Amino acid sequence: MNQLTGVFLTVFGLILLAGFAFWELRQKFPVFHVEFFKNLKFSSSTLAALISYLATFIVTYILNYHLQYIRHMDPQTTGLILIVTPALMALIAPFSGKLSDKIEPQKLASLGMVFVTVAIFILIFLDKSMPLYVIVASMVLQGIGYGIFSSPNTNSIMGSVPRKFASLASATVSTVRVIGQTMSLGMLTVIFAVIMGSVPIIPRYFSLLILSSQIACVFSTVLCFIAVIASLVGMKSNKKMIG
Repeated sequence: MNQLTGVFLTVFGLILLAGFAFWELRQKFPVFHVEFFKNLKFSSSTLAALISYLATFIVTYILNYHLQYIRHMDPQTTGLILIVTPALMALIAPFSGKLSDKIEPQKLASLGMVFVTVAIFILIFLDKSMPLYVIVASMVLQGIGYGIFSSPNTNSIMGSVPRKFASLASATVSTVRVIGQTMSLGMLTVIFAVIMGSVPIIPRYFSLLILSSQIACVFSTVLCFIAVIASLVGMKSNKKMIG
């Protein structure tokens, strides 16, 4: 994206995506039912999922760089610390999934993203002077928040389409996850390319590494806030697509 070729390929890719959607809308038996996105609940929950993965997937990479390069931790210790977030997600997600059958799932998803937003906001101030316990606290908040968000958000997506389209809704969740994670790494790479360029990660350039990480967290915080709003949009819409 910081070169003309990247801009061209991005625009070309968006044109192809729009062309695919237009083509699918005209087919009797489409590969993907684009009309699902006319359902406000489906589209808002899917958008929230996409943005959440886009905003959060890079945090692990940022903390990995920070702990190993800035704090000089060995890979094993770094890995043990980074387990905190996914471990909490795995513990909380089943309970939030059950709770979403009793409480409006989009409310729970929005609450979860609030926790994640606060967690990544803390990391905006990530530098070599930030205490380790603050970093771990941020990871705990993110793990709890995403554990609360993920299952209810999936429940909202799956529940907004007729049962016969459940497989397509499930595939949508998986596709959105991969796209969000891929775009997240792309965003981080672009930020590093613009701020750091092609320099090696050595003590001389650690200040640029810290700055790049902070800017990435600013973008992620804004995206998480948008995901909070997206989770709430369409909450009152119980309309399902007609097969």
